[in-house]
Amino acid sequence: MVLTDMNAKRHPLRCLFFVGALLMSPWVVSRALASSDCLAGAEAQAVRITDITDGDSLVVDGNIRLRLIGINAPELHAADRQTRALARQARDALHDFLQGRQAVMIIGQEARDVHGRILAHVRLTDGRSAAHALVAEGLASAVAVGANSRCASSLLEVEQGARKRRLGLWQSEAFEQGLQNLSGSESGFQRVSGTVVAVSGQGRRAIVQLDNGLQIRLGRHWPGYGSTHTVVPDTLTGSKVRVRGWLNTVDGQQRMTLHHPGNLELINH
Repeated sequence: MVLTDMNAKRHPLRCLFFVGALLMSPWVVSRALASSDCLAGAEAQAVRITDITDGDSLVVDGNIRLRLIGINAPELHAADRQTRALARQARDALHDFLQGRQAVMIIGQEARDVHGRILAHVRLTDGRSAAHALVAEGLASAVAVGANSRCASSLLEVEQGARKRRLGLWQSEAFEQGLQNLSGSESGFQRVSGTVVAVSGQGRRAIVQLDNGLQIRLGRHWPGYGSTHTVVPDTLTGSKVRVRGWLNTVDGQQRMTLHHPGNLELINH
């Protein structure tokens, strides 16, 4: 069971004007997406694909680095051979999806990441989504980060199909289950499973502690009271959960911040 918000708020693209001005080119186009789309009402800007960096990042309009919103693909320089092979497949799949086709980008509410890359959805002009295509083949995981969660629910729904068909990443039982034992040295994007031993704090300040030592915090965009999904309740204590996101270590404590209910999966109650 995934705690997803099927009625996720549609945020206005506040940063679109600023970044759009930076990226303006003679062949810029704007179009409103269909009302049934997770990006309904968003403005799309034409881009020229320059290079594919990996399964979730690319270069557009000559030298502008772009990171796809809503997914995480395997790393090309991962330690194990199987992950590196999947990373190459993801990069090649993104290349094949975009090669020779006109594409548009829809910039996220949070327009740049910590590396200075543009954060955007990339689609073909017929509406097909690069992120959804990769997730459907099991070549990327769905993950919501910060305020850029408008398509989180639809990406998670597509991901369920890939999981059921055991495609790509989901061929690995270890990936499906997630890390259960933490050594303290893990970092980067991870799926971690464990049993909730304590929930402290209230509202968005709630802190969830797992039996493997992972401390889970709620990001500032996690839904609050009165939304479709409320904050993490005390009743989670004793439940087994699986979370996805980026691990970091603070004062020797491994932490993960969750920005959307879809990043927390209840394995049992």
